[in-house]
Amino acid sequence: MLKTCKKCNIKKTIESFHMDKSKADNRSNICKDCKANYRKLYYFSNRENEIEASRKWNKTNPERARANRERWSEANQDKILAHRAVKYALRSEEIIRTGDCSVCGESGKTEFHHPDYSKPLLVTELCVSCHNQKHIEIRGKQNIARILRLSFDLHALDTS
Repeated sequence: MLKTCKKCNIKKTIESFHMDKSKADNRSNICKDCKANYRKLYYFSNRENEIEASRKWNKTNPERARANRERWSEANQDKILAHRAVKYALRSEEIIRTGDCSVCGESGKTEFHHPDYSKPLLVTELCVSCHNQKHIEIRGKQNIARILRLSFDLHALDTS
């Protein structure tokens, strides 16, 4: 069964919509992708309040917070190992932090970006702003790929 999202106007499978018992079909009118994008925008617009609310939730739900951290750790072992490898490479001076962003050239606090976590010591030194922008670009490409896959899947459903 297909349903059209009221935000992006794309027809999607019913599973692409959150449950909402107040609706006739028990599904939200806005797809999960649009809702996630809204949540991200809301978070960045209200960052301090969201961080405080998250801290409060973690404090009142320690078991669930620990389970969430463990689930993330299990799903992201490659990231954890890559970050650890860079940390040790910095200590042993195998990697030298220059303090200059490789994109904009700004001097100051820099972070290391992993284009590929399977190559943990292949990193780019970026300022916080450029690093955030890089991840926004990556997520944007992933969202576009997801939308293209979905539209291809829907096209296959329509032709059959």
